Amino acid sequence: MNKKSWGFFGVCLFFLFALLYLKSLAPGIFWDDSGELIASAATLGVPHPTGYPLFALLARLFSRLPLGTIAWRINLLSVFCAAATVYLVWLTVYRYFLVKSPQLAAI
Repeated sequence: MNKKSWGFFGVCLFFLFALLYLKSLAPGIFWDDSGELIASAATLGVPHPTGYPLFALLARLFSRLPLGTIAWRINLLSVFCAAATVYLVWLTVYRYFLVKSPQLAAI
């Protein structure tokens, strides 16, 4: 496989897992901190002592999407982050194991 097809494989992994996570997306507020984080993102407040500032700012952006309820939109952020994590793990595996050890790519 050439470099371009490995990159395409990573993007396919992202979308595959995004669809998988989207199928299991919570449609509303779930238990524990979910309601607090959704309310703080909608009002741009601080959820509790640690604050989760990056999550609050990204959730605020996702809350502006013209889809579903605010809770669904902010849960969509979790889908995006989980799929991005799968892609970044794939990128790490590709760069550190398949590029630096080409004999592993032949398997």
